[in-house]
Amino acid sequence: MYKVMLVDDEYLELELLERHIDWESLGFLVSATAKNGKDALAKIELDKPDVLVTDVRMPFMDGIELSKAVHQTYPEIRIIFLSGYNQFEYMKAALHVNAMDYLMKPVELDELRRLMAAVKKRCDEDRGSLHSDKTIIADWMRRMYDDKENILQDDAEKLLHSFSNCFPGVHFFYITLLVINELKFLTGIDGNKYFTLSRYQKMFSRLAGCVGGVLAAVRESKYVLITSGSPEAQVCEWKQENQGLQEFVTVCLYRNPIEPNSIPEILSDLERYSGRYVYRNGPGQIIFYQEWSQSEIPNRPADYPGKKFSQILEAVRQNKVQEIEKLVADFYAEPDVDDLHNQTMNLLDRLYASSVLSPNVAELHIRLKPSFFNHLLGIESIALLKSIVTRHITALALDTDKAIQADSHILIVRRIKEYIEMNCDRAFSIEELGQAVNYSPNYLRSIYKKYTGDTVLETLTKERMRRAEKLLLDSKLTIRKISQMVGYTNPSYFCMQFLKQHGITPQQYRTGGLQ
Repeated sequence: MYKVMLVDDEYLELELLERHIDWESLGFLVSATAKNGKDALAKIELDKPDVLVTDVRMPFMDGIELSKAVHQTYPEIRIIFLSGYNQFEYMKAALHVNAMDYLMKPVELDELRRLMAAVKKRCDEDRGSLHSDKTIIADWMRRMYDDKENILQDDAEKLLHSFSNCFPGVHFFYITLLVINELKFLTGIDGNKYFTLSRYQKMFSRLAGCVGGVLAAVRESKYVLITSGSPEAQVCEWKQENQGLQEFVTVCLYRNPIEPNSIPEILSDLERYSGRYVYRNGPGQIIFYQEWSQSEIPNRPADYPGKKFSQILEAVRQNKVQEIEKLVADFYAEPDVDDLHNQTMNLLDRLYASSVLSPNVAELHIRLKPSFFNHLLGIESIALLKSIVTRHITALALDTDKAIQADSHILIVRRIKEYIEMNCDRAFSIEELGQAVNYSPNYLRSIYKKYTGDTVLETLTKERMRRAEKLLLDSKLTIRKISQMVGYTNPSYFCMQFLKQHGITPQQYRTGGLQ
């Protein structure tokens, strides 16, 4: 029985496909459904379907974008397009992603049976091919992350058979961990996680092809490469050839060949130690597990944090920018890696609460603190953390006017927040917001995301939900009226957003469901 995922933004169409077709008689099981491409892409990583049946025209991410993303990361998944529009561009897109076919809506049952029979035949053929063996190994690597203890025992015979087919006569293998570090920071710059990940995935796939290995995407930003010989030389060449994309890619090699049953344990070690290495030394390097895993962490005096806090605070008080930069560099020179984020936020909290800042500057930064601290917690390396904190404390050292002039982005963020607070009771576009603050929409998105950790839409939604909560508890207005007062013309969409944010409906919130 093969798994099939159905994707359609129209509820009735999705219901019809799922419940009114006897999939089991066709040799398939509907394992998941999704309402758009973005929703489907998130579920595919967990569900791993064999076949994807997707509508073409959908919001957020259409079927063509979805199929491209799936084909790049999961080329083994068979794709079928559905649409009520017989347009050549869709059929052309289907060819590019090796789709099985293109069906017109409403779907004819006989046509669907014919197509699914062909799909099942292709799936059966793939299971006996080399490509299928690589898929089995890659799928095992992904599932191993969720159940390291039992996965090998359950799939041992099939797995060893796949290893034998992919690597004839080889019994020991080399394992390499490829990590995209600072993904939250990278996607904050690009504003498009799918685009960022797809570039790196293509680059990793080229490396796997050069060394004749099996590549598995075990996590969104982590890939495992299994090879029959040491890939060290090829990895070094590959690093040189792709320098433009390598700044945040860390490659961790295990130099000794191992048996398949040792992979879970070794991979855990590689993941743990590479994370620790990147935290201390920064991303973008080739590292070897044996060379640094036993390195000692410097001991710091018991009074170290408090002493440094006082020195930095005094430098801020005197507005000594160069001294601040030196002291912050010293603060991160020999870090306590187990407590550095807490120490960083403790330092910033003491600065915010101190009398060295002008009231307006302190108030502004305290207001931005939750999103800024959340942004800091997502930083993986000390080098990037130090850079961001140095800039931040340098800005704090200046008075209100100078601080805003030194970092005009803070003023932009404040103006965006003020505009949202004043206009969240009506619909407005990002272009309108851009005109109000005299900056282009793309520039606004980039700056706002970088400094707050949220998109403009996420902040707008939170402000609307905050006002809706108050109206639900403090008034007897209808939910329709409340939805209009907080900027939603469609009450159903308002209820859906409220449920997404709170986990309960507006009516349940009003009647005490929150308790």
